[in-house]
Amino acid sequence: MAQLFSLGIIHAFMKYTLPLITFLALTVSSMAMDDATISQKIVGTWQMTSVPSILLTVQSDGTFTQTNTMSHSTDSGTWQIRSQSFVMKPKGKPEESLKIFGISDRAFGGQHGTNTSDQVIYLKHDA
Repeated sequence: MAQLFSLGIIHAFMKYTLPLITFLALTVSSMAMDDATISQKIVGTWQMTSVPSILLTVQSDGTFTQTNTMSHSTDSGTWQIRSQSFVMKPKGKPEESLKIFGISDRAFGGQHGTNTSDQVIYLKHDA
């Protein structure tokens, strides 16, 4: 019984600690962040931490593809960085914006709107 309890603690610790550490690292890395830097660093394939089945591939040519590997759905369109916001325009859908609060070579985080519960963290996906 104690082993099952300790596994629960370890699981909870890992579930909440990795995003917290990532958030803190991103906050430190966000100093002196400009649109050109974000545009360079955001190119690559990223995995959402809260929904690991979502992969976001950002191309240097201004296009993106977002795939949900569980539902096998895909959105694609164009992207740009505007005033430290990652702005995506999926084909046939309204524009979406994510205010970047930090970015590094291994992770980036942002927030939809003004609600702090709408924060998203992506980790670099090593294909």
